[in-house]
Amino acid sequence: MENEYKEMAALVKSINKKLLKCEKNLETLPKGTIYKRKINNKYYVYRNQKINGKVFSQYLGVDGDPFVKQEIKKSKLYKNNKLNVKALKKQLDKMCKEINKKEKRTAENVSFAININKVDGLEPSNKAKALLNLLENGVIDLETYEFAIDRMYANV
Repeated sequence: MENEYKEMAALVKSINKKLLKCEKNLETLPKGTIYKRKINNKYYVYRNQKINGKVFSQYLGVDGDPFVKQEIKKSKLYKNNKLNVKALKKQLDKMCKEINKKEKRTAENVSFAININKVDGLEPSNKAKALLNLLENGVIDLETYEFAIDRMYANV
């Protein structure tokens, strides 16, 4: 179980690193939508941008111009990075929910085990305390704990 947490933590760290990289790329790329307009059998390229709630068109040049090609590439890169950020945030959210769910189950398992040990005012043995400590630290799960306790008391 501890290995599972380490793997999840490493995955969360990796996702977060990718997310930061994509967000940093977004800051350097121009925002807006590229579109072409045909006038007299020639295509002219523009970028629409929203600034303070108003849409502005920026003329980039004639289609085929090296600068325009570069701007189109940047626009596609911006769109891809934006989609990546959205997907990574969704994946990160999912991982965090899964970790929280597992932590909640572990806490419930520990609480259950502690309450079982308090039945009839009996003080748990050193072995039972050691097993409980392993359960609290997530080294073993509740099923393993119960099995070990059953075996321990069956030998008494």
